[in-house]
Amino acid sequence: SIVHLGFFRILNLTSTTGILLFLSLFFQSIFGFQKPIKRRMQIINVLSKQELLHLLTNNSRYQIAKATGISERTLANYVNGITDIGRMSYDNAIKLTQYAKENNLD
Repeated sequence: SIVHLGFFRILNLTSTTGILLFLSLFFQSIFGFQKPIKRRMQIINVLSKQELLHLLTNNSRYQIAKATGISERTLANYVNGITDIGRMSYDNAIKLTQYAKENNLD
């Protein structure tokens, strides 16, 4: 027997394989289940809060802003406690860590 499910055509629903294939495709079409994709994860270490604060207070914020693309105002907000360093975006933490490493400041 042939069963149509959208654009899926499943043949031979009397076999166990046919039924399993049918159910698999049925649930994929409804819930969007897909095979998990194996990806290689890269671990990026960033400076700690204390190290970031030390970097920002002991170096020119102008130079840091120029090199990283993070505004001087944002950097000043971290130093002055207006914005908590713990709420810094991961992108900014990575940029500051890279800046520290490139300038041998870590």
